[in-house]
Amino acid sequence: MAFSKKGKRKIIYNEEVFYWYVKRDEDYFTDYLNIIKEDSSLVIYYRVNQISDEFIHPKIFVQKSSRLKTGLYCFFPPLPDEVITPKIISRILEWHEQSSTSITPVEYQPHDFLLTDIDYKTGKITYISDDFKYPVEDMLQVNYPGGYTLDLGWYGSSNGYVLYIIKDEDWDTPVKRIQTSRWHLKEILKNAVDFIISLSEI
Repeated sequence: MAFSKKGKRKIIYNEEVFYWYVKRDEDYFTDYLNIIKEDSSLVIYYRVNQISDEFIHPKIFVQKSSRLKTGLYCFFPPLPDEVITPKIISRILEWHEQSSTSITPVEYQPHDFLLTDIDYKTGKITYISDDFKYPVEDMLQVNYPGGYTLDLGWYGSSNGYVLYIIKDEDWDTPVKRIQTSRWHLKEILKNAVDFIISLSEI
């Protein structure tokens, strides 16, 4: 299917022609890189600036491909993607070309999960609230060996959910402070728990 090449940049990779451009998703205030092969046989979307994410694995969405199934894939290693350059495009196309055709898209993690669904492992839950309809500042607190605390709260529509990892009750200098939406919250919580476990075992 033909597509308009106006406003798109051209790149040649392995003697094949691709076009790319960055478009903003106004609903989520997020920029996405679009890569399209000249004959439209490959269409890839990649969220810009994933390098700044913490506790979220970089991902890439393959909409159309002769090699891979349609779906969302984990992408490694992370790219220095604050600014999109032809080198970034080549790295993504190289990933697509070299990925095994047997790999499958990552499991979809629904945003409508409950906090009680998460395995907090060795943590002791101080309080927990699954009321996402009316979220509050105090939604979750879990204490871990080694003086670590995992804390989650809702800080209004302008800040969203904020996850804190605290050491020895020092709230002025948190180990981590991660601001996120509910869309990524399940993955962030799971990886934050693993991160705390790794710290407490040192």
